[in-house]
Amino acid sequence: MDSKNYEQSHIDQAGLGESEEFPQENMDASVLFWNGRAISVDLPNAVELKVVKCDSRRARRYRVGRDETGTLETGYTLQVRSSINEGDILKIDTRTGEYLTRVG
Repeated sequence: MDSKNYEQSHIDQAGLGESEEFPQENMDASVLFWNGRAISVDLPNAVELKVVKCDSRRARRYRVGRDETGTLETGYTLQVRSSINEGDILKIDTRTGEYLTRVG
């Protein structure tokens, strides 16, 4: 939605490209229009997302120092450090999809 005139535009998955897992409500993003149609979205370089699922604590006990798979609130999965817990907020690079740091 355009924050100046509240006009809504829709973009298909092809326009989102590899960044389809990162958009969030109320996120500021640049949208490229051609002939009045949204064709591409440029997201911020990093987003903060909550971890909703990761390996169980019992399994972690044997995996100290190793990476594990974490699932974020958007459904995106990535490798995270074994010290990451469900509910943690992570900063993710939208260009590469990589974990940068834990925010909270």
